[in-house]
Amino acid sequence: MHLLPTHLAPLSDIADKRSTGSRFALTGIHLRVHGDNTFLAEATDTKVLLRVSGPCVAPIDEYPEHPGLKDAPNGSMEALIPATVWAKTFSSAAKTTKRQTLALRSVAVKMSKELATFGSTDLDSYPVDQTKLVEGRFPPAADIIDSTRKSAVRSFWVDPLQLSRALKALAAVGCDEDSRAVEIMLPEDHTKPFLIEAKRSDGVKSELIVMPLGEGPAIKPSKKEEDQPDSAAEVVRLREELGIVREQVENLKVERKVQEEEIEKVIADRDRLDKEASRARGEVELHKKDVKDLLRKNDALREELQTAIRAQCDQQAMELRPVGDSGLATLALPATSPRPTPLTRRERLQRIGA
Repeated sequence: MHLLPTHLAPLSDIADKRSTGSRFALTGIHLRVHGDNTFLAEATDTKVLLRVSGPCVAPIDEYPEHPGLKDAPNGSMEALIPATVWAKTFSSAAKTTKRQTLALRSVAVKMSKELATFGSTDLDSYPVDQTKLVEGRFPPAADIIDSTRKSAVRSFWVDPLQLSRALKALAAVGCDEDSRAVEIMLPEDHTKPFLIEAKRSDGVKSELIVMPLGEGPAIKPSKKEEDQPDSAAEVVRLREELGIVREQVENLKVERKVQEEEIEKVIADRDRLDKEASRARGEVELHKKDVKDLLRKNDALREELQTAIRAQCDQQAMELRPVGDSGLATLALPATSPRPTPLTRRERLQRIGA
């Protein structure tokens, strides 16, 4: 995701309003974002070409989470955006975010191979626009601009608002439907005023003088550039390769983010399993304690049983006792009956003799 300036809406005024059957797609804004957090936006109707490039508004980590962009398709670094969607999105964002912080005074964009998603926010509302891309290929704007710059022999600076105001007045008074052309006459000294002249089909002529702001640097190709006429094409090729590399880097970032999310899920599962294992260990410890208590009870019961068995054995031994030297035994009385007085040896002999 990248944060684009909200003042890019006028690019839609340059785009062709309808398809002209050209081999290029002219009804869209050509947008490219780069891994170094910069952007490039271009529009043309074959008569006028406007390209805007530079740094994005702010790093993406300074932008709040936007619910409409969270699951938007991503992965592409380049797209052709319909001019109508572009104008609506950027004009609306410029109005709703003009009093916000720097990061919020932007249009956030995500692009895939089929869709582009734009979002903005004032922290109260979170509008989002998603659109299909314009099919086709955009003209080689970099070649055109580099070639034009290379062929220029002088330059000067003007106030664009002043020049546009003057040209608008000249078009109103000096042009008609049959003649809308104007002639620009530049002096040798490009620090001096230059002349723009228009002539209507009814013979009315208008002349406009525009004062430049100051002297600009003369643009002349160096000797090295003259010896290498294909340098512009080489620059374009290198830029395209750099764009591809940056796109691959962005794709790797997306893949890394997906992997980080998977790792977070694995860590969460591990933490959950650790908690379950800890709970299970606690239950095992409780069961061990219960088993120890049962073993102690079992030992106590066994001791009581052994004591009872010994007492019973002792009682039976007392009930059946040997009598005298003859080896005869007599049955002892129950433990509850009074024990008889033992007979003397004389009394026992008398009983036997009787």
